[in-house]
Amino acid sequence: MIRAHALLPHALDTSPGQRFRLEQWKAPLREFGVDLELSVLLERPEDSNALRSNRPTLAALSALATRTARRAATILSERPDVWIVSREATLVGPAVLERLARSRAPLVFDFDDSVWLSDAGENAKPTLRSRLRWARKVNDVLAFASGVSAGNQYLADYALRFNSRVEVVPTTVDVRGAYAMTKGWTNERLGAPITIGWSGSSSTATYIRGLLPTLAEIAQQVDIKLLVVGAQHLSYPGLRIECRPWRSETEVQDLLDMDIGLMPLTDDEWARGKCGLKALQYMGLGIPAIVSPVGVNTEIVAHGVNGYHATDPASWHRAISLLTEPAQRIRLGRNARETVEQRYSAEVAARTLAGLLHDVVR
Repeated sequence: MIRAHALLPHALDTSPGQRFRLEQWKAPLREFGVDLELSVLLERPEDSNALRSNRPTLAALSALATRTARRAATILSERPDVWIVSREATLVGPAVLERLARSRAPLVFDFDDSVWLSDAGENAKPTLRSRLRWARKVNDVLAFASGVSAGNQYLADYALRFNSRVEVVPTTVDVRGAYAMTKGWTNERLGAPITIGWSGSSSTATYIRGLLPTLAEIAQQVDIKLLVVGAQHLSYPGLRIECRPWRSETEVQDLLDMDIGLMPLTDDEWARGKCGLKALQYMGLGIPAIVSPVGVNTEIVAHGVNGYHATDPASWHRAISLLTEPAQRIRLGRNARETVEQRYSAEVAARTLAGLLHDVVR
């Protein structure tokens, strides 16, 4: 058994990248000879939320300074067999803590987004937040890391520019735990209205807003409603929309209330680095997904087999209309669940990551 110490940026059970990667893999990693310890930088979600804004509060900055100093002390006092850094060891400045950790034990860098970009988008303008983040440190960490765990092949190809020891370890859902249940396509669940769902945040709600006119057109022909989880105050004439706040304790049930899951994206460098989490969440519960064929989405969703691809209003309209048929939802939903069990379960990813960790320790 080797001891791995993961340095996470945010409080447990609050950040999707952590939750569906390292946090979720802690238990199955033990099956493959890895004892994983998790330590967080910011313990309060409100501090993380404040630092994500362009105008961080003085309290959040103070907490970050205090917790960064405490993390440095942890690195100096601990001696694991291997460190794992999730995205970054601290949220500001160059790769000082990452270098300190690497000087004491091998270090594996784990990332699931195009984190080398200063902001979320190819053409995004630099903000105070992005300048504090020091995104250019990502290339430095990739270069001196003992190994790299990348969420998809697009990210792995970028990492290979700097490091030869790169493994693709996809983001996963826990099919033995929270996602052990599935949609349960019974007759009473196949009636009207058909619930079309999207899960995200206020910052990504622009993706679903672009589909509202298409959904309103479909609503004139079929009894549907849109369930939005994580974004508020969406409305559109002729379309019923229910908005719910995202909560960890209700996340799975909110998803199970959906009959069809949507994941629209723009085709840019940031989106191509995404790991398809929304699609995987829908599919893991037996809910067919319709996705923009961007990045890893083209690998996760096989068009017409376990979901559909859509690129423009006409193809979104066609795909949604096809899935208003109960038989189609059942067939694609079952195939979707099978895809996740075989390729995107926590156990599959833990086995791959454990192999990388054992290699760098050796």
